[in-house]
Amino acid sequence: SENGADVLGIPFGHTIDSVMFVLGPIASLTAVTKNQHPILHMVDIAGNPTGKTVEQTGVHQIALAGMLESGAVLGFHYRGGLEAMVGKAGNPLVCTIDGEGTVILEGIPRPKPYLNGEKVVIAPDGKTNTGRALAEFAKGPGGKYPTLDDAVQAKKTVDAVARSVEEGKKIDI
Repeated sequence: SENGADVLGIPFGHTIDSVMFVLGPIASLTAVTKNQHPILHMVDIAGNPTGKTVEQTGVHQIALAGMLESGAVLGFHYRGGLEAMVGKAGNPLVCTIDGEGTVILEGIPRPKPYLNGEKVVIAPDGKTNTGRALAEFAKGPGGKYPTLDDAVQAKKTVDAVARSVEEGKKIDI
């Protein structure tokens, strides 16, 4: 985890980037992290234990409270190290956005969206995420696609989480 190739640096970074793409940048935050699985028990391709273990130094739990630049309050908890099975207890992704209504996303790798308690069906468009981003980029200045500035903001946010944990205080981004 010393080189950033861990839950905080990669899946959390991508997830918080998506949250900010929808809700806007985070202005400040306070965070805590925890390594819930310091020893990993290896399994074979069929999922059977091999008896081998590996020390794991990265964090798995990342919780933050923050303020968006819009003034809205954000509470966010990322749980890594869980089996990614939709609908199973311990689901690694549950995202709830409360406002005039409630939006809930559940599951990895393909989140299931709910609006005010009702499942939302999104028709497949045949495109990948990259294909959608390129289609938006082709629209020119009115397109909605991630930019280098978005990537820098996501990296600043990941760094702010690490600093908050290390210093034990609120960090302005």
